Amino acid sequence: MNLNDYMFAKDVDKRDWLNSIQMKVGLPYFGGKSVIGRYIFNNIFNLSVEMKKQGNTPEIFIDAFTGGGKMGLSVPYGWYDTIVINDLDYGVYSYYRCCKENHIALIEMIERIGDIMCKDLFYMSAYLRRFGKNVEKWEGGGKVADDEVLDPLAAGALTYWVTSAAFDNMAAPDSTTYNLYSVIVDEDGNATDDDTAEVKYEERKKEQANIKKIILKAKKNITKLHEQLNRMDYRIENLDYKELIKKYNGKEYFDPQGEKHPADKKLGRKNKLWYFDPPYHPWCLYAGKDAPYAETFTESMANEMVDILAGEREEEYGSIDYFIKSDYDPKYILDVARRDVEDPGIKQERRKWYKKLLQMEAGDNTSNTDVDEHPWTPNMVSNIFSKLETFPYCKICVGGFDKGVVQGNGKKSVGQEYIWCRGFPKGYEEIEGVQAKE
Repeated sequence: MNLNDYMFAKDVDKRDWLNSIQMKVGLPYFGGKSVIGRYIFNNIFNLSVEMKKQGNTPEIFIDAFTGGGKMGLSVPYGWYDTIVINDLDYGVYSYYRCCKENHIALIEMIERIGDIMCKDLFYMSAYLRRFGKNVEKWEGGGKVADDEVLDPLAAGALTYWVTSAAFDNMAAPDSTTYNLYSVIVDEDGNATDDDTAEVKYEERKKEQANIKKIILKAKKNITKLHEQLNRMDYRIENLDYKELIKKYNGKEYFDPQGEKHPADKKLGRKNKLWYFDPPYHPWCLYAGKDAPYAETFTESMANEMVDILAGEREEEYGSIDYFIKSDYDPKYILDVARRDVEDPGIKQERRKWYKKLLQMEAGDNTSNTDVDEHPWTPNMVSNIFSKLETFPYCKICVGGFDKGVVQGNGKKSVGQEYIWCRGFPKGYEEIEGVQAKE
């Protein structure tokens, strides 16, 4: 169904078509939108219609935090002239770039790495594939020299292996866990130190079977992804989301290597629908600063994004007239904390985090250790997204989901998934909001 047909279709036909859309995945990735993708797409399609009604026919769809690619890669053919998939992670960017430009060599590289894949290589790859350039080396503390920089082919192949072989597809170097062989447990379910030859043989056998499956999956999925990326006009970017906004809003911007690029005014005049799916706000994660990806997208960075989307830095970034931002809501987590902080049935780590949230909300700075340096202020948690909750913005709950536990450290995310939007008519959220799952 194209955009014009969707505009005039009956609600039942829209729902049937929405349910028929095949959600595609570029990489197995932690935090993917496998459950709520269609809920979000329902709002993306409705916002596209609203753009057209307002005389701004959508031309570019921008997935600013692509990750596994479920949203950017599932956009139906013909709805936009151009689709941008962007990720600051060098390995993720390299993977999609190679899928589009050199997919045969990428598959061959994945096969060669599979021949030597093991636990030690996995953990080394988790650092090397992500960083690649202009960062501290994964060991030794020195800078990566030019002759040590991974080319896109190596970075892309290692990224595929790390996301495929990790528990929960967690690629963050400090949180990932190798998951290609079974952990031996005793009768009580506790991990054992049994390293007998018989156990090692069984582990290696399971590991090799999983390696073979990953290679076969790569051959199938990467070939399909190559065809899609070249059938439609996909642009693959490796920019900080703030520089991405500048570029597509027709302003000067800097790439990750610090090189300055001139403004493209023609590009800035295009009609864009932005989709932002950053790492969840750290205040919504039980482990705080130690939660997955919290070290690369801190609470101060998450708060800064709110200011940018609210138009408070429009002179620097330009106007972002149509966007959908996905996240957990600190306000909801705060309500959960008030309810469960003294519940003896809740794990101690979780209750400790609830107490921290309540301290922050009260402005109690007596134990300011798990968040950035700035002092806590009253209503600090509940007000963070308030700028994006009144017209011309709106907030919609699209479901309640538990992301599960990251193996080995007990860190867990919780809450209901929300989107914050701009571009919908007043009162839209009251009509289209989805009842959250319990």
